[in-house]
Amino acid sequence: MTDKERLVNRYEESMSDGWHGPSIYKLVENLGIEEAIERPLPHRHTIWEILNHIVFWIDIVGQVLEGRGHPKIGELDDWPPMGSTELEWKQAKTNLKVSHDDFIEVILGFEKNFSENIHPEEFTY
Repeated sequence: MTDKERLVNRYEESMSDGWHGPSIYKLVENLGIEEAIERPLPHRHTIWEILNHIVFWIDIVGQVLEGRGHPKIGELDDWPPMGSTELEWKQAKTNLKVSHDDFIEVILGFEKNFSENIHPEEFTY
């Protein structure tokens, strides 16, 4: 098994039912907008905000692997706002699946070595 195949398998396991419990897909697939926008405590994130945050980081990692540059972490707004309608909630769940599928394609198309440094002496792919 190649590094790419191993990485895709691990990623798929983390997004499907694995050792950690129900997948993110299972957790949100039948969740209504009322539950998605509920704020459990003041100044805490909603499920929808957390979903958007996950999608944001999947997309950022894909961007880096595609060679489109590494953003400065402190300058990112990595908590995209949630919407307010059923249609937007449905789209947010679709965005997770699209990002997931796109990320797998990026991994499989990655041509560098995962142990190569992104920036000298900072961290590897």
